[in-house]
Amino acid sequence: MTRTTKMPSTAKPGLIFRAIPDDGTAGLGYSRRGQPEYRQRNVMGLPKDAQSVLSPCAVDYWYPGDDVPHGIEWVVNTCTDADSFGRALDWLEDKFGTVPIFNHPKGIRATVRDRVPALLGGIPDLTVPKTIRTRFRTVAELEQVFADNGFAFPVLIRPVELQGGVGLLRIDGPQDWEDALYTRFHGQEHFMTQFVESATDAGEYRKLRVAFVGGQPYLRHIKVGPSWMVHNTPSDIANDFEATRELPMIDALRGDTRLVAICDQIGQRVPLDLFAADIGINPGSGQFVLFEANASVSVFFPERENETPERLLRRDLLQAPAEAAFVDLLQRPDQWRRPA
Repeated sequence: MTRTTKMPSTAKPGLIFRAIPDDGTAGLGYSRRGQPEYRQRNVMGLPKDAQSVLSPCAVDYWYPGDDVPHGIEWVVNTCTDADSFGRALDWLEDKFGTVPIFNHPKGIRATVRDRVPALLGGIPDLTVPKTIRTRFRTVAELEQVFADNGFAFPVLIRPVELQGGVGLLRIDGPQDWEDALYTRFHGQEHFMTQFVESATDAGEYRKLRVAFVGGQPYLRHIKVGPSWMVHNTPSDIANDFEATRELPMIDALRGDTRLVAICDQIGQRVPLDLFAADIGINPGSGQFVLFEANASVSVFFPERENETPERLLRRDLLQAPAEAAFVDLLQRPDQWRRPA
């Protein structure tokens, strides 16, 4: 890609767009140092290098707010979920739709979970499970949705706005339907997704995260565990995998022609400037199962104090390339995607 002129540092022609969620709620938690901090869900975090690039030439704007800035030439959108920030994204597109918008609202809407099967279905060697949106209050309603949409057990049920496995349930048979009723999310909209088994012969579940910057893929990390829901929960398998097996497997996957072709198609089809995809992998069988692909999946993780040399090396190898590409792309608004 041809490099273009950098953003000017003497003026502030740009805007960093932030918003309060549609439901008006905010989270409060504690930092690693024990200090209270404001927390938002479904937003794009900006690494230090990105903040240092943007701060001299962009103003922070929170929706809903007064005094809308004039003369804005580009916008960096940090709101990554259309269900959490529907009104804010509509307003952003209405007010600034004629200028480049990093992670355009149309791209955010196109990657809601129940729209992804249509967006990414048909990619060779990639299984994209069926997902539908539903609201229920009784077991009978769940059973009707299950039958009408041709699902088979197991299925997954999750609240529409939540990430990280919060509220996620696996329904293995009719006896489990009631589990979905007795939660704090009862009555809210949920996604129902067809579960696809991806365990290896050894009983491991492996989840590959791929970051996409301007459509270009960067293999970010692999998580592994003994259960179908793979997160950061420590286990003997996970500790051994990260220490001895993760980097060699990532090197091998970079040369896997099937995965290369899959990532190329995802990068072309998803109309976002920065996003990530989680993919269940079973290299032995050549199975690749899409878990999600959107801008709410974390790409950059905060730096920690007292990191071990091994983790610093891992960070340099896996996060630094994507972060450098992200910072570079931020400085070229004419290269940002404009979804139709």
